Amino acid sequence: MDFKIGDRVHVSNNGCSFTTYSEFFKRNGLEYFKKDWVHGEIIPIGDYTVAAIGKHHASYYGTLYLLRSERGKIHIATNLYRHLTLIEEGEKKLKAYDLMKLAAENPQRYEGKRYKTVEYFALDGSGKARPVALVREGSLIFPDCTSAYITSKTTFEEIKPEPQPVSFMEARKAAIEGKRPFIVLDNIKYTLIADKGLYDVNGYWLKVKSGNNITYSISTGMLDGMWTVQ
Repeated sequence: MDFKIGDRVHVSNNGCSFTTYSEFFKRNGLEYFKKDWVHGEIIPIGDYTVAAIGKHHASYYGTLYLLRSERGKIHIATNLYRHLTLIEEGEKKLKAYDLMKLAAENPQRYEGKRYKTVEYFALDGSGKARPVALVREGSLIFPDCTSAYITSKTTFEEIKPEPQPVSFMEARKAAIEGKRPFIVLDNIKYTLIADKGLYDVNGYWLKVKSGNNITYSISTGMLDGMWTVQ
């Protein structure tokens, strides 16, 4: 399974880490993270946040992940041996430190995202709880509040925006990005999938899944209809 920046993952076996692969950072333009790298230390079993993604120089290992611990330490890890698992959406919570680090390191990805405090609420100067935070220009702010106080235990959870209907071409783009756009026609749900193993003139072969049925035929209703991106 592939992960993306910001994903929370669980490490079940410390044999997935690269403890001395220092050249990884320069090869992938990730020198910024090297200062927090725990050189020579095997990654402890536990939960981490994907801070950045790169490639090993040996194609056998493929994609490597920079995993950040709650204390801000960076580890290099591979999922070649399936020792990393995604923490499901409903369980995906971020400590204040992790969220602020991710927002600062990946401002474009996090810009405009909204989060609710779920543990150890943020408080303004008058002691009033501020339940919602917003990412702006790589920083965490609280609307209608000049400053708020948080602790190392303050925990946030993303407020997911309501999905907006998109055209077939936008759904195709989302499918290529690994998302699962769907459309409902005659009370039947169809999911669009971009298969990277079969190539057409546009680079991908599209298929539609409904239940256990898969077809490579795109109907007029699918082309003209509005899709929802998950």
